Amino acid sequence: MECKAPGIPLGPAVARQAKEYAIKSQARHVWVSNGDRHGFLVRSAKARWEPTSSLEPLAATYAPPGVDVDFPDPDDADAADRYFAAFYRNDAGDEEEGDAVYEAHQALDENDRRMVLSVHKLLFDVRKEKELPFSFDGVHVLEDRGPNLHEFGNAGGGRWRGLYADYVAATSGRVVAMSVAVSTWGGSQGGIRLCVGVEKAGRTHHALQMDMGDCEWVEERQCREVYHVGRMSRISNETAFEAVAESGAGAWLENPHGYEGYLYLGDMHCAGTADWDNSKAFFANLLHYGLIRTNLRDAVKARGR
Repeated sequence: MECKAPGIPLGPAVARQAKEYAIKSQARHVWVSNGDRHGFLVRSAKARWEPTSSLEPLAATYAPPGVDVDFPDPDDADAADRYFAAFYRNDAGDEEEGDAVYEAHQALDENDRRMVLSVHKLLFDVRKEKELPFSFDGVHVLEDRGPNLHEFGNAGGGRWRGLYADYVAATSGRVVAMSVAVSTWGGSQGGIRLCVGVEKAGRTHHALQMDMGDCEWVEERQCREVYHVGRMSRISNETAFEAVAESGAGAWLENPHGYEGYLYLGDMHCAGTADWDNSKAFFANLLHYGLIRTNLRDAVKARGR
């Protein structure tokens, strides 16, 4: 891997330098990065260096950090209640705040509480099965930084503070620190939100607040098909859909049930059956969608200036 300072272009000279080191060390893969942009090369059978978008040859198995609360048996309601009571107290800045968030969770109906548990399974339990880095349909999930406490603002006002699962992800352009969590700020009337936050210099915001009420339960596969209407603050749905198509993720518009005006991001399995193999495609799409949305918002702001 050849690392350059931010702002230094990744031109032919950088690639040539990296390849010289790779030849000396008999490496087959080259990764060049300046922190904002990156590129990958693989050595072919004919000793030529070819560009590649995949990080699969670099995959490694490791145990990322976890939360300090054991995940419960999804069929044991009492165990699930104890899990969330302990989780929110562990999550909050103090016991009173933790109890308040727990009470909001308890106000949800049973279906929403089980959905929150399924998201927690994905974010805080199956992460120990992950093989990273991995690539899926144009997004690279580079690093799992474990759970951390964050407070993200929303474009429409307000803030949400909680425990997020932190990742470093990238498309063909930028490398970005991302955080994923589920919030219960909607309460018993407003439901729950799956949130993706993006950390950038000078600001911290949610790129996505997904209403989980738009999910479609599929009994035979014991999963929820996850949909999003594309809505963004001060940006039309049509513009968001165009950005998705231009990013190479246009297949999201071709959802299984033909719901017009919705993006299909994949399947979120219930807590009893979720594992890394059946969840990683949805998780990669979720991060990819967050990247698309934050890049679109940046582009719109730059055009406004």
